[in-house]
Amino acid sequence: MVFMLKRFLYLILMGFFLWPLSAKAAGKLNIQVSIKPIHSIAAFICQGVLEPGLLMKGQESPHTQSLTPQQLQALQQADLMIWTGPEYESHWQNSLQQQVDSKKTVTLSQSPGLTLYPYRCQGLSHNHDHEGHSHSLTDGHIWLDPDNAKVIAQTIAQVIIQLDPSNKAIYEKNLSEFLVQLTALESDLKLLLAPIQGREYLIYHDGLQYFDKYFGVKMAASLVAEPDSPPNAQDFLRLKAWLTTTSPEQRPGCVFTEPGFDPDLAKNLATTFGLKYESVDYIGYGTSDGPGAYFVMMRQLAADLLKGLS
Repeated sequence: MVFMLKRFLYLILMGFFLWPLSAKAAGKLNIQVSIKPIHSIAAFICQGVLEPGLLMKGQESPHTQSLTPQQLQALQQADLMIWTGPEYESHWQNSLQQQVDSKKTVTLSQSPGLTLYPYRCQGLSHNHDHEGHSHSLTDGHIWLDPDNAKVIAQTIAQVIIQLDPSNKAIYEKNLSEFLVQLTALESDLKLLLAPIQGREYLIYHDGLQYFDKYFGVKMAASLVAEPDSPPNAQDFLRLKAWLTTTSPEQRPGCVFTEPGFDPDLAKNLATTFGLKYESVDYIGYGTSDGPGAYFVMMRQLAADLLKGLS
């Protein structure tokens, strides 16, 4: 009787100590994703199993803002963190290296098979034989190329399946559906943007290189050399001088601004030189979170470019 009682107490105690480990093993993965376009792709892959967390919300930009204590805490508690990499989330690198386990981090810019471009000349474009700024780093806006979005989705699916093989069939089915919808998106946008291929625009900050090269539109110049730096007066005067000496029919068709940046500079140029003025959003600030956000954002971006350049 005493032996049975001791055995019973032993099993209760062992169950108590092992319970957290069993719950962790049986629980859903805690996945945190940096920005909305990448979060949308991850959410699509994870449909029916879990909902990944989104770190950058509202009109926050990792170009200019560091990780908050709350975001760092979320990352430290996560099983997996997905970001594009230091090329885009430039203000995050030091915090991630110091406070987040690198084994839990997926840096998408290192994915095999991506198309990567160096930053284009900032400020006045060399296309017009003017002096501008150069940037030796890789352009981090990788999700704006649909072929890259395919690689990103495949990379995310592969990593999550390794962590959660019991739901492999669901993740693979979701990946297949994402690729089907991505192919349809490519076809639709190529048809939509065909009338404005080769047309030039001005933009506050050069974030559309991957989209431009894939779909055939063209940046003439950006208004700032770096997204986290204020406009340079000398560059702005040089840009105004170029527009002044360029005939109206040869000027860019539109000045685009972006959420999160001061629009006054772009509006001033548009008013002074009789250019169209529109806003473009390639992060999805105006799009609800979720599996469909990437497709909504890309279609809206194409529609805004078409509106400005038609």
